[in-house]
Amino acid sequence: MIYKKLSISVSTLSDKYYQGDTGSIYYVVRDLNGTGVSNVNITFTIRDSNQNITHISTHTSNQDGMISPLPSFSLSSDAPVGYYNLTSNSTYFDDATNKNLQILKNNSFQVLAKTVTVTGLFADIETAVVWYPPLPGYDTPIIKFGILIYNGEGRPVDPDSINLTVYKPDGFLYFSDSMSNMQKQTTGYYTYQRSMLSDTPTGMYLAVVNVTQGQFQTLKLKAFRVARGGPYDIWLNLLKNEVRQGDYLDFTVTIDNKGEVSQDVYLEWWVSSGNETYYKNSGWILTPALTNQTISKQAYIYTNQPLGTYFLNVKMTYDNVQPPLFANSTFIVLAQQNITLPTYPPVTIIYPSYPSAPTGEVIFVKPPPTEKKLRDILIERYETNISLVRGMIKIESVTVKNTGQLNLTNVSLFILGIPTTWFNITPEGYKTLKPDETAVFLINFNIPKDAQLGEYKITLSAISGDIADKKSATITIFQSLEELLKDELNKIKTALQELEIDIKVAQKEGKDVSNVLIFVDEIKSQINIIEDNLKNNKTEEALKNIANVKNLIDRARDLLSKLEVLKVKEFFVIPSWAFLIILILIVSVSITVILLSRMRVLPPLRPYIIPLGKTVEKTKEKPKEDFAKEREKLLRMLEILEKEKNEKIISTIAYKEMKKTVEEKLKKIEKKLK
Repeated sequence: MIYKKLSISVSTLSDKYYQGDTGSIYYVVRDLNGTGVSNVNITFTIRDSNQNITHISTHTSNQDGMISPLPSFSLSSDAPVGYYNLTSNSTYFDDATNKNLQILKNNSFQVLAKTVTVTGLFADIETAVVWYPPLPGYDTPIIKFGILIYNGEGRPVDPDSINLTVYKPDGFLYFSDSMSNMQKQTTGYYTYQRSMLSDTPTGMYLAVVNVTQGQFQTLKLKAFRVARGGPYDIWLNLLKNEVRQGDYLDFTVTIDNKGEVSQDVYLEWWVSSGNETYYKNSGWILTPALTNQTISKQAYIYTNQPLGTYFLNVKMTYDNVQPPLFANSTFIVLAQQNITLPTYPPVTIIYPSYPSAPTGEVIFVKPPPTEKKLRDILIERYETNISLVRGMIKIESVTVKNTGQLNLTNVSLFILGIPTTWFNITPEGYKTLKPDETAVFLINFNIPKDAQLGEYKITLSAISGDIADKKSATITIFQSLEELLKDELNKIKTALQELEIDIKVAQKEGKDVSNVLIFVDEIKSQINIIEDNLKNNKTEEALKNIANVKNLIDRARDLLSKLEVLKVKEFFVIPSWAFLIILILIVSVSITVILLSRMRVLPPLRPYIIPLGKTVEKTKEKPKEDFAKEREKLLRMLEILEKEKNEKIISTIAYKEMKKTVEEKLKKIEKKLK
């Protein structure tokens, strides 16, 4: 048999390497003609000076008989020094003999100890950024340091000496200590702790560590700050000083964080009388640095709680070292009240007397108005059902009115039932509100993305001193804007049905509802547009349409509430003698007609067919008459919009959007009328 002879060369690119170096292997396989042989399988093995295998890899030669890229190997930083042996085991399948050929080749290289080019001694020191000084009567806080020493190679080493010196903010010595009072944790790592002095001032401190080892010495500096937690101020404000059994005591807590760091504080509140505690609750609250915030809370008064004076107590804990802050206020618990609704005289409709047919106008006698209080407040306008989406910002308005006879001061609005981080009320309050004047509060809702879905019952509280008005509302949190829009669409459809019922009632009462019906037509048209936009995923457009429809419903209801009953026209009463003469004339004419009929004197029927044809033609032209009526309605609607804009009943933006919609419809009708 004749085997193909292969010529193999294998070596490292250098015959000397140092600990931690990386080397490369050169390999080439050729036949007797010097042509590279491909598809040769090669396994490289490297053994160190102790004959331990440190590297194994497998490769295949290319068409040039080489390996690309060059194989590489790495030496550890603590690799044994001496001569290493590189072995290549090449395996090749010979087509001529149908045999596998195997060839071993060896090469050696030397590994030398690594030369240290960086010498010296280094140190690091770490401590907390902020430390709190001790307070009388509490455990003394411990200040701690960690010190690491290492050489030029980065290896931890134990020093001969360590001295730690700390300077106060004024530059004077705070304390100094040596290595003998430090705790060795492992090679090169030491810890040190010391009780803070009672007269420790606040401010920036400087720690200096001095380390020596043989001929080497190093210094390391570390700055840190000593500060007091907070400081904090806390105020408790009762929204009312009297509360009945079975009701809630509403109050606010204002927390002022005067410190430079935001942190959570633990707030506790409870109702007490003497040594007995009744209602109790607590929770964590985040207090941003250098700001104050007001939190609304409630305390429940039990139905069986004895009557009398109680304390509402608030405790705020912000540090396990610093003492907590306390605040309290007194209030009175009153007996439960059985509410009896006042009865008014029934509405009476008085008709004047008529001889045979009613004349005059219908008069409604309303119940007498209640006497106006000196100081009173009313939440006049608000949204009872608010729909919100996670991560979406929405603004709602609440209108508060002074319904008393005297000026109101410090008028504020509070929301109870949801976290205060979900909303922001602007303005915070009105200093003065005159009688019959209104104040508008804007609630900017910003629901977090992790808020729980569902309904939340909230209470709106308008407060001025010791008087308040409360209204209940429902907030619904939705997952997406599409879900919200579908829910809003159902709500406005329900509102439209209720509006149509009220319109029918007004019609039966004798009111002219023609102008209101114009709004109803436009509302129905807008609802169709909303449904189309939802089908086409035009959520932004649908949102605008819903806002327009709500505005239209409000305008229609406002207009409906201002309608008055039309006066009943007086009817002329025919005297009995005149009625008798008319009856005789009718009988005489009837007899004459019958006689003429028998004498065939009646005119032919043909002429009467012509007006009937004209009536048919008018019936065919009826659609144009409908368009003309629709045109009149739209023109009247433009007049109403213009009037409401001038009277500032609607906003300029709402006026422009509704006017644009009406004008577009008007153009279409004008084309059909031409």
